[in-house]
Amino acid sequence: QLVIATIQVLLMFSAAIALGFHNRGSLLLALCIGMLLAFGSVGMGLLLGCFMRTDTDALNTGSTLTMLQVFLSGAFFAMPAAVLFTWLDHPITLFDCIPATHGMLALQQVLSGGAGIAQVGFRMAATFLLSLLYFGIGVLFFRYYEFKSTP
Repeated sequence: QLVIATIQVLLMFSAAIALGFHNRGSLLLALCIGMLLAFGSVGMGLLLGCFMRTDTDALNTGSTLTMLQVFLSGAFFAMPAAVLFTWLDHPITLFDCIPATHGMLALQQVLSGGAGIAQVGFRMAATFLLSLLYFGIGVLFFRYYEFKSTP
């Protein structure tokens, strides 16, 4: 899944550049952020797959969950969210439990603002740790349901 995601991210960047997008930051850094987002998606997909009975259920539920993440992450428009607390000088809001929130903000900072790794390191780390958490929970649920279903 991550190999396919890498190809998708490369195609997306190529299409954006071909259509006139002028990035200000490192495409390699943006590719790394895209890979972190893909890792989070694989983890959430694995977790979601544990509860689906048919391919149609997985498709419909997965699409709904994906769109919710996109809207809540601020990818389409800024989401006003109250700051719950501050951690390491970074405000943490309600939707910061979604890896895509940190990943999309990091992508915006890199591609539109020209930020480097020093400016987006916290967001990349948060994306990775949340993705790892969702992936770990997905593996645990998958093993539980696989063990439970074997005679």
